[in-house]
Amino acid sequence: MNVAEELVSRMPSASRASYSDLLAASAIPETAVADSDLREFVGPALVLLEDVGRDGLSLSAIAGPGSGETPAGRSVREQLVASIILRVSDGLLTRTPVGQAIFDLPEHARPLRLWRHLAATLPNAAHEISADGVTLLLLLIAANEYGPDYQDAISTGLAALGWRTTEGDTLDKWDAFEAVVGPFRFLSHAGAVASFDGAAPAATPVGIAFAREALRVEAARA
Repeated sequence: MNVAEELVSRMPSASRASYSDLLAASAIPETAVADSDLREFVGPALVLLEDVGRDGLSLSAIAGPGSGETPAGRSVREQLVASIILRVSDGLLTRTPVGQAIFDLPEHARPLRLWRHLAATLPNAAHEISADGVTLLLLLIAANEYGPDYQDAISTGLAALGWRTTEGDTLDKWDAFEAVVGPFRFLSHAGAVASFDGAAPAATPVGIAFAREALRVEAARA
């Protein structure tokens, strides 16, 4: 049972139907991802992995005052740490064994390996509400149902799963966003979702392919 199937199975029957429809839509086979799109998606992550090197990179040099780090760069760095590709210790950003193994591959093989590792780790989060929220976000993208109301769809799904605020109140869309903010920013900057010519934001083909890859991850609770 993959992470999306497991999540939907935990919903009460009254709430399950619409999310089951998303699950069915997310399982439709997609066309192969163009190599250029895949490389663009993971390109900034590969650059950071190379910049870190074998000896590490001072975190203050890339994230301190005056460093010039952009929100996109920060989202990549934070996701690579969350995905156990990089780690921070004593102010030094270094490659983990996973990150080093990816970088040791022939250059042409690195993008696909990094893509698959990011997909495999994105649905996993330290706190279960974040894991559920990210899985719901990926489900919306994979089903090509991502749009301006994605936060409402996530908060409704989280509420159906029994999640509440620390005060016991019903989650609103901002609570939902807080649960997925890190992975969402990474996906947004990577090009998984975008607006075109002023239209409402929507999932991109590469985003749909990445989300479907991520939802194939086996559920830890299954």
